[in-house]
Order: sequence, then structure tokens, then C-alpha cells
Amino acid sequence: MVAAAVLPGPQHIVCPTCHGLKKIAADVYVDPAVPGREHAAIVGRIERARRRVAGFFGTLRAAPRVIVCRTHACARTFGTIGAKGVAFAWHAIVLTPSRIFTVIAAHELAHIELHWRMGLWGWVRGTVPSWFDEGLATVISDDPRFTRDASAADVRAIMKVHNYFGDWSRHAERVGWRIAYGAASTRVRQLERRIGRRGLKRFVKRLVRDGDLSGLLREARRGAAF
Repeated sequence: MVAAAVLPGPQHIVCPTCHGLKKIAADVYVDPAVPGREHAAIVGRIERARRRVAGFFGTLRAAPRVIVCRTHACARTFGTIGAKGVAFAWHAIVLTPSRIFTVIAAHELAHIELHWRMGLWGWVRGTVPSWFDEGLATVISDDPRFTRDASAADVRAIMKVHNYFGDWSRHAERVGWRIAYGAASTRVRQLERRIGRRGLKRFVKRLVRDGDLSGLLREARRGAAF
């Protein structure tokens, strides 16, 4: 109990105000280093991110806490130093201000919504492979850094990364995160070009329900309607 209270990590999302963060909207907390004049803009960008994610999933079912850190100390509290955005299951996201803040927020909120729909058992056992999870979030967020298709070799490489915990991070570290995320988003875009945005939405619903990504991809290759 004492270690959990002292050590950095996601356990601190339970009480952001206990660490000096300020609540500026429903489920939105900011580092005290963020000036008050920026609060309204932050809330507006988060709302735009939510609308972007809702445009794909429909009514959002998850209600995560959104924590915005500006200082090293704040990021250290939640164990997110060096990251522009981190999603913790379906409970919370931690963000840092950046020029593409809305994109990063939408990316993490897309993870949250997908994880909520997968449920605890689906999330733990990796019903949705990490590469698809990351590629889908990148496509939903309309990330301007990944608009060009990656090479066929890079796409084949990410499709071999199936375990939900650990393997994806190791792969991204090995090849570089831009290559890994670019390849993941490319594969999801390729699927979308084949079956359309509506088809992709139905594809994701079936994936969450059945957990058979390989089978669904085979159906898509055969020209099945989604």
C-alpha cells in the first residue's frame, strides 16, 4: 500500500487532485503549471478529439479521466515521462501539450473506447493485436504524420506482432516508432480502402466480438461484404 502511494504509476489516476492537479471540466485535470488562460482551449481540443472518436465508434461508452501534464514532475507521477499520450486500459489518458494535441488526444481516446468494448478479459488476453489497436487509433485520429503508406516489408513485419503486452513495444523500439506506427496505420488504411469506412466499423465490431482477426482479414481479401 505504501509503495503504491509513493512509486510513480497509473494508480495515481484515482485521485489527480491529491497530486496538485486541478479539475477544469468533467473528468479533465491539468497540471498546476498550465496557466488558467489555457484551460478553455484544452477542454475544447479534448471535446474535438472525443467527437472525432465518436465519428467512428458512435456513442462513446467509456468515460476516462483525462490528465494533462506540462511538467516533468507531473509526468513522473503517472509514469509517462517522454510520452505525448498514454492510455491506461479504459480508465484514463495522460497527455502533454503539443502542436498536435487534438490528434494525440483522439488517438488515446480511440484506444480507450476500443478497450472498453473489448472488456477486461478481451483486453487481458489480447483479443485485438497491438498492431491493429495502434493502427486503428492512428487512422481514427487522422494523424498527419502517417499519411503515406509504409513499405510492404514493414507492414508484413508488424502483422507478426500479435501479443498484447510487451512485443509491440519491443518491435517499435527495434525498428523505430515512426516505422512501426506508419506500418500499422498503413495496414488499417489498406483494409479501409477495400471495405470502406462503414465496413471497417463493422469489421471492428466483429473483431471485438469474435477475436478472429486472421479470419476477418481472409474474408476481406475474398471480397466479403462488411
